[in-house]
Amino acid sequence: MAVATITASASGQYEATFTATDIYNRTASVRVPVRVLEPLILSLSASTGWITEQGNTSITLSTQNAEGAVTFTCTENGTTTTITGNTAVITAQTPGTYTITFIATDSYRRTAEKSFTLTVLETLRITAAPSSVWFDKGGSTSLTLTATGGTGVTSSSSGTGLSINIT
Repeated sequence: MAVATITASASGQYEATFTATDIYNRTASVRVPVRVLEPLILSLSASTGWITEQGNTSITLSTQNAEGAVTFTCTENGTTTTITGNTAVITAQTPGTYTITFIATDSYRRTAEKSFTLTVLETLRITAAPSSVWFDKGGSTSLTLTATGGTGVTSSSSGTGLSINIT
């Protein structure tokens, strides 16, 4: 028994002929058709690379050089999910940074893999204490404003007929 390794530098249709010769100089040959394919390529198109907790984002998957039907799967934190169609909707529950790996498999069982990093941000919230105020015309009052869940938060204000100063 012998094992043949075939390599090709270009895609296309080829035919390989293998010949065996025994000690009596008898020969036998076999012709094997060989088809060399372009590599399967997976592309991702995401609506965004970040979302807030409880939010979602869509990732569109496409392939080049696929043979026959293509199935898509995604893996995150050891869990693999089969994607119906070519769009994955990722919903986030917990803030953090996640790497999601997508795999395309064509009918020849060739695979292509691409990873996507998604950052899930804590929801930005602002509270005012007290939650409502009243005061006499010409007077003033103070509120304590607290913003949580953001990075580099800046403040702004608006109010009809009011003068507001934030410090």
